[in-house]
Amino acid sequence: MMLTMMLTTFYCLFNLAISSSFAYPDAHLVPAVAFSFAADYGTVALHLTNDSSVSLAKLAGTPGYKTFMRREQALPPDSWFCSIWGTCARNPDIDAANAMINALKSSAEEYFGTTFCFVSIAVPDARQTNYQREIFEAAINASGLRQPFSTQSAAKQAVFANQPEDIDMIPDQQIALAIEYSRAGLNLELFCDDGGILDSLRIDHNLGLGADDPDRAHWNAVLSALERISKPPFPNCPSWDSTVHKKINYIVLYGDSVKNTELLRVVARAVGEEVVAEARWWEPEFGIALSLARTSYSVQNSNDFEDRPAFGCRWRSGLYSGTAEL
Repeated sequence: MMLTMMLTTFYCLFNLAISSSFAYPDAHLVPAVAFSFAADYGTVALHLTNDSSVSLAKLAGTPGYKTFMRREQALPPDSWFCSIWGTCARNPDIDAANAMINALKSSAEEYFGTTFCFVSIAVPDARQTNYQREIFEAAINASGLRQPFSTQSAAKQAVFANQPEDIDMIPDQQIALAIEYSRAGLNLELFCDDGGILDSLRIDHNLGLGADDPDRAHWNAVLSALERISKPPFPNCPSWDSTVHKKINYIVLYGDSVKNTELLRVVARAVGEEVVAEARWWEPEFGIALSLARTSYSVQNSNDFEDRPAFGCRWRSGLYSGTAEL
């Protein structure tokens, strides 16, 4: 009899804990955290419950992190033999991603004074088969965090960050070019922008074509890359009949070296001086994380948000108790 009562009590408490760990209190807002991973560094930004934003930290990557971010192919998998005997070497790319994520996570926890459960992330290449994306997503889960929505393209998020907040102010049927120029490389992505709905048309990543080596051959290579991606006719956009007569309407610049005067001169040669004169470059280093945190804040505090945190995360955090004021 006593054993039955104990088991019944345990079952009730367990189910109560499960239900409480996955349900947010009504009308309780929670802040949002976002990480953006560049080739040489990572940034973390917050969006708080008073609707303000914080550019929290920019952390330089270790040599291992920089090697990982430049790797074009996945490291070969361990053999089944070492798995059986437990002799497999540590994967340096996983270690590098874990170290960066834990450092960014610690910055946010120090600011909040407590732990948090969700983080949104952006990477240079967010296509499903991208190696860095896979490693970062696994490392996020291993850290005890969860993503409120899928990993985002840094270029696409940079475009979002530079659009008007009022969606009715965004024209239909535009062509946008996102240009990341950093010490590490040149990343280009061409988009259809149909009233704020973005579809990728072309992608060109040029690691090694960065600001650390700005000689004449370098600038000729930058110009060639810009001319390739901006050359019409463009691929058709999903919601348009044709892009045959279209040209690039605007450019978005981001990255740690994007205000280089020689870069702007070369971009003008490729897309026109009038386009460069109207270039958008709000917060070139933190804009992606800030925009992503704002989006994540809206998603997490909507009535439709049902994603579950890691088991026990809400118990340990002071952000989900209904008394947090961040």
